[in-house]
This record gives sequence, C-alpha cells and structure tokens, in this order.
Amino acid sequence: MFWGTVIQQGKTLNIQTLVDKGDILHLSHINLNRVDVEGTTSVFLMVDGQKFPLAHLTGKNSSVDMDLYISTTSTSAFSVQGKGQVSLLGYFPPHKTH
Repeated sequence: MFWGTVIQQGKTLNIQTLVDKGDILHLSHINLNRVDVEGTTSVFLMVDGQKFPLAHLTGKNSSVDMDLYISTTSTSAFSVQGKGQVSLLGYFPPHKTH
C-alpha cells in the first residue's frame, strides 16, 4: 500500500504511529517540496537515541531515492531541520498469506 507524508522543520514523525498500516515501512523517496527555499533542509532518522542523516536537500539537489526498510514496532522517528518541507514516500509491502 502506498504511503506518503509531509514533514516540516522542527516536526517529528514517530514510526510507531504507522503500525496500523503494516509491520514494515519501505521508504523509497525523499523530496524537497519547494526548490526555492534557501539553505539546506536535512532529514534524519532517530534510532535508539542516535540521530542519523538520511538526506541533505537543496534547490539544486531536491530529491533522493532510498531503499530503507523500517519496522513500525521500533522506536524510530523521522525529523527535519532547515527551512524546507519534505515529502517522505514509500509503501507497506503486502502481507504474505499461507
């Protein structure tokens, strides 16, 4: 099932809030919503108290492809720093039935 959300500076998205959509989120694309924003907008993934950069976006480099699988039962969260708004796009893989 397709999934997308918008996050802006100072906001976080706790991945556990997505557990009703599926067990695993596949993050496939991060996009800067407006390329006329000055400076760099950075997207981070916080895992176990550590902050990891996923993308540093600018008007010239406004998108990045990802291939990242994240468990929705984890305590991970996305966050954004900078003046821009970003779209996170991905999907929840279908469940296998036996």
